[in-house]
Amino acid sequence: MSSSVPSGPLQPTYVFRGHSAPIHAVRFLRNNSRLITGDAEGWVVLWDMVVRRPAAVWRPHTAAILGLGAWGDDKIITHGRDSKLNVWLVQESGEQSLSQQYPNKEDTARPVPQLLHSLLVHTLNFCSFASIDARDSSNLFIAVPGVSDGSIVLWSLPWETLIGTVPPVEGDKTGMVMTLSLLYYQDRLTIVAGHETGWVAVYSQQDDQTWRRIRKCDPLPGQEPKQPILSLDVLSPDPTTIFYSGADNGINAEKLDQSSAHRKTTGHSGQQSLLP
Repeated sequence: MSSSVPSGPLQPTYVFRGHSAPIHAVRFLRNNSRLITGDAEGWVVLWDMVVRRPAAVWRPHTAAILGLGAWGDDKIITHGRDSKLNVWLVQESGEQSLSQQYPNKEDTARPVPQLLHSLLVHTLNFCSFASIDARDSSNLFIAVPGVSDGSIVLWSLPWETLIGTVPPVEGDKTGMVMTLSLLYYQDRLTIVAGHETGWVAVYSQQDDQTWRRIRKCDPLPGQEPKQPILSLDVLSPDPTTIFYSGADNGINAEKLDQSSAHRKTTGHSGQQSLLP
């Protein structure tokens, strides 16, 4: 059987319609059986990918959704511009107890899932959270920007414990944190942060629980970056590679062991929501 590459632009297999405000975040859940979308008015829709209809609809935030995530199969994380990061218990067996009607800002009496955790976080820089399962326990680590430019704070769930702060490097003018990723690198908890001034920095947790910057990626060798980082992601296992893009027309890929770095120039500026 021969195969051919389709000509022309790719076409979607299906278009989900239901939000009345711009969509700010999307994520697949439960082995792609669910898709969750969040909009500018704080609503989320959990879509059933089989019937392509809402399985649950509620408004977890009073302001725009910044990010969405999962903790196991039955806990959904929502991060809003109302300075809250919430964790909801949403079991598949309990979806029918929630509303399946599309978002409506006039509807204030909808049922909501059980709220398990709620953290007050800094959201003035529009940066979504990053999360990773702890290696030595059933805890979940959450990273969000701190109040000071360039700082990052780390929480642990379920105890809602603030376990560390990554301070800005003295003398460095990296600006606000724009995007974050959490991973384990060389058996250490590691944070990759994209900054307002165009730098991507890598921070590693030390034996004394403090943090040290171990790498500063160089998007334009020999030049000072000028455009903020808008998106980044990390591809593992080793050699771990950081993919990042910004408000310019480039997409960068750098290995954390510094063995290689590549930059691809695209036909337009402002690369967001980058996923390798």
